[in-house]
Amino acid sequence: MEKREEKNLGYLGYSFQIKLVKQMIEDTKFSESIIDIMSPNYFDNEYIRLIVASVKDYKDSYETIPTYDTINQIIKSEVRRDIARESALEMVKEVLNSDSKDCLHTQEVAIKFCKQQELKKANQKIQKILDTGDFDRYDECEEILKQALTIGDVTDDGIDVFHAIEDVLSDDFRSPIQTGIVGLDNLMDGGLAKGELGVILAPFGVGKAQPLHSKVLTPNGWTTMGEVKVGDKVISRDGKPTNVVGVYPQGIRPTYKVSFSDGTETLCDKEHLWSVNDINQRNRKTRKNGEIVYLESDNSFKTMKTIDMVDNVKVWGNNRSNYRIPIIKAVEFTKRDLIIDPYVLGVILGDGCITETNHPHFVTKDDEIINEVKNYYNKLTVTEQVREVEVEEDGELVLVTRYLKKVSFLGLKDDLRKLKLYGTNSQTKFIPEDYIYSSVEDRVKLLQGLVDTDGSIDSHRIEVTTVSEVMSKQIREIVLSLGGNCNISDKIPTYNYNGEKKEGKRAYRVGFSFPDDIDFNPCRLIRKLEKFNGRTKYKSNKFISSIEYYGEEDSQCIMVDNPEHLYVTDDFIVTHNTTLVTRMANTAYNLGYNVVQIFFEDNPKVIQRKHITCWTEIPLNELTENREKVKEILPRFKSKSGNLILKKMASDGTTIPQIRQYLRKLTSNGMKPDVVFVDYIDCISPTKQFKDEWSGEGNVMRQFETMISELDIVGWTAIQGNRSSIGANVVQADMIGGSIKKGQIGHFIVSIAKTLEQKEEGRATMAILKSRFGKDGVIFEDILFDNGTLVIDTNDSSDVSFLDFEKGTKKKDANFITDVINKNRATSGGGMT
Repeated sequence: MEKREEKNLGYLGYSFQIKLVKQMIEDTKFSESIIDIMSPNYFDNEYIRLIVASVKDYKDSYETIPTYDTINQIIKSEVRRDIARESALEMVKEVLNSDSKDCLHTQEVAIKFCKQQELKKANQKIQKILDTGDFDRYDECEEILKQALTIGDVTDDGIDVFHAIEDVLSDDFRSPIQTGIVGLDNLMDGGLAKGELGVILAPFGVGKAQPLHSKVLTPNGWTTMGEVKVGDKVISRDGKPTNVVGVYPQGIRPTYKVSFSDGTETLCDKEHLWSVNDINQRNRKTRKNGEIVYLESDNSFKTMKTIDMVDNVKVWGNNRSNYRIPIIKAVEFTKRDLIIDPYVLGVILGDGCITETNHPHFVTKDDEIINEVKNYYNKLTVTEQVREVEVEEDGELVLVTRYLKKVSFLGLKDDLRKLKLYGTNSQTKFIPEDYIYSSVEDRVKLLQGLVDTDGSIDSHRIEVTTVSEVMSKQIREIVLSLGGNCNISDKIPTYNYNGEKKEGKRAYRVGFSFPDDIDFNPCRLIRKLEKFNGRTKYKSNKFISSIEYYGEEDSQCIMVDNPEHLYVTDDFIVTHNTTLVTRMANTAYNLGYNVVQIFFEDNPKVIQRKHITCWTEIPLNELTENREKVKEILPRFKSKSGNLILKKMASDGTTIPQIRQYLRKLTSNGMKPDVVFVDYIDCISPTKQFKDEWSGEGNVMRQFETMISELDIVGWTAIQGNRSSIGANVVQADMIGGSIKKGQIGHFIVSIAKTLEQKEEGRATMAILKSRFGKDGVIFEDILFDNGTLVIDTNDSSDVSFLDFEKGTKKKDANFITDVINKNRATSGGGMT
């Protein structure tokens, strides 16, 4: 085979050479690592050779890599022949317009080629020395080989103070990228530049809180908000388990009781987020040719705060409920080992007798039920009976004669004793916990046994009557866990005895319904099943009936890792679970930069909607109803020269090397990031084990700083404050949650504080805690900070120092006390109280 010796890059193709020159001009770090060993003669096109020679000469003269404009000026002034000059200028344009796809591969191949050429040269030098037979020059040969092997490797031996003076003195030596927040940009001299690390510090878990005693549903049943830990599993709206990725204590918070049309209720703070569908969505109409035209209902859900719904719970003359919330799907609890089949137990609890004075049995007129029971338990004896049975008619109990069958269970006492059911009567019966929180199949079978024996069906409404208050609530629990609506009413029936009107036992009527798309039957008895129709209108027919102030409660919020960020709280109510980061990312994209926004806890659609709000100025909760306007506006921003990539990563186990690999992949595919936002750094795992969590946090931040320097990009990240940051007038550096090293490593730190009053008004206090390249110790008090519209504006707020802010706060407190004293005097007629 003929030996192939590549003396130039021609064997890699014309396109490769164009891409390589582009990298030499645009990637300064790569260019500096290869420029000294890259010879123009390695290229087989004369105009490419001319460009490379210009780059090398300029670097030798000015110690910096020339821009495209500078190269054009060099060519215009130094190339005399018109044809050659025009051809060279066209070549510069072709390099500029070529894509950057596979740029990392291009760089790696080029470095290997150059090293190979250097090794060849070194080999020739060494061979000449060896040919002389002068073995005393061995050390010289070894040094030649070492130099050849290290050529092209990036080393940092420090820089001479006079290095690249032109770059140092240029107006854009930092080339900052603006944040879009005027006060910040002014203090940062235009924003952060590449290689610089910005940190956003804010109180953790702002808003969305519930009291610690609020119930939260898990795959094994209920726990409380205060007991939930990161890593636990809770139930989301789809009925499936989801991971808890964040737990954020909130301190003492004003709490509201939210009640619903089916009698369920829960507690939450005023900032808590709900997924709701309002009456205007369900009753859409427009005017066409002077007439009202009714449109198809919009049954989608939007996100609203508790406080924003308080005054609009009832509308249209206070007669109609405004807000409807979603109903959960059947909850997928962990299956439990059940000693009695659930259908059989449902029959026993519905129409059975398990008092100690009787053998366990039930009475029925339906052979279907007996046959169903035999499928699971065949140790039965059946005897026929004639009985007078109480039947309710027009609110009174009437005795009727029935031909019934008594079905006795043999050998079931011990199992009933284990369940603590044997010996209970109709008023003390209950459903064992294992049956309430077992699999969907088990809960359906139990409900079928109850409805077959003690239930009635009228279209979509099903009703089970019991004199056990405990069991009535447990049946409701099962219905709600299967995605149904349920309410309980009670009454004391009356009956005539020997001409005298008497009262019966208080009866609890459990009424419920299911949507028509459930994949199970609520009963098995054919005569009842034929009457059943699932709900078709307003399948999620659960409305907020009232929102009332409840009091002050120690509260907490959680973040769950499911697309909707919804979890299930008291009574199977579905509840909801990055404004500054998104605002900054949006600004950078609008300026034409390549932006990557990495997040761990938010739903990508939520982040998309926030960016849409930035562009359209339409509030988040009004985007859906303004979708046509949104579609009209968005194309104007889609055509920007930069890119905006949203990337959700795992909230458990993601490391900085994984993020670096992802960013390098983007670069290799032609999209080199200019700025990366990580929301937030606390979600990133260290790459090795540390003796304590704080050391790991410092290591992660240091890795992040190194990464943005290596990739030559701007880096922004958010970190959480500690408990003392909640409700603080100003969030200060000592309020950083976890390791203080996160603050020490950051080049620029801005904090955001929100008092309860500011949250209500959409305002905040912003403080500059640290700046390596500008003024720090500055506070912007009471700036506009609206989470709904993503507007952040410092224009109406003057900046003050920490000392002046503290003096102002003390003065306000003093004025407040004076006002209270004066009001007291006025109330008491001038005297003190």
